[in-house]
Amino acid sequence: PWLLIGSLASPPRAMAKMGGSPPIFEGRNFAYWKARMGAYLDAIAPEVWHATKVGFTGDLTADHVKWNAKARNALIEAISEDVFARVDGIDTAHGIWKQLIEMHEGSSKVREQKYHLLRAKYDEFKMLPNELCNDMYSRLNVIVKDINALDVAKIDRGAINRKILMLLPKPKYNIINAMLQKEDLDMMEVVELVG
Repeated sequence: PWLLIGSLASPPRAMAKMGGSPPIFEGRNFAYWKARMGAYLDAIAPEVWHATKVGFTGDLTADHVKWNAKARNALIEAISEDVFARVDGIDTAHGIWKQLIEMHEGSSKVREQKYHLLRAKYDEFKMLPNELCNDMYSRLNVIVKDINALDVAKIDRGAINRKILMLLPKPKYNIINAMLQKEDLDMMEVVELVG
């Protein structure tokens, strides 16, 4: 029908490309950028994310070279000039990714030390007087995200659910605990428990 109307209508357009630009990293809040960048690379193609996270060993195929090039290009687009200066010369996406992790999360020994400090914070975490459950969970979630970002020993949702239950004031805990006897805390989403 657009041909019949002439200049009053425009021709049908192709669907816009999804994805947009990669998240930019300027040297701050690495854990947040790392999660977003991983999702961005995976959205390009799972093979691109694999080239970044795991890399390839042995003889490289043409596809391996292509996926590495796409991943490396996206990483370089996503980092500021200052950050780029620290990874310039690394020719694999996996090498760049490992270097960024090493620089911003530290070596495995440093990550282990950070883990123990954050784990102590998690273990000592308390609900504040007159604090709402959602607010308490927001504070706890920051610590959990920081712990899980270190990739040392992740805290799963079952452990978080049990922690939240233990933090509740006794009258609320007894009521909620009785209601949840039939629920599997390991499978329940934390937002279901908090809500």
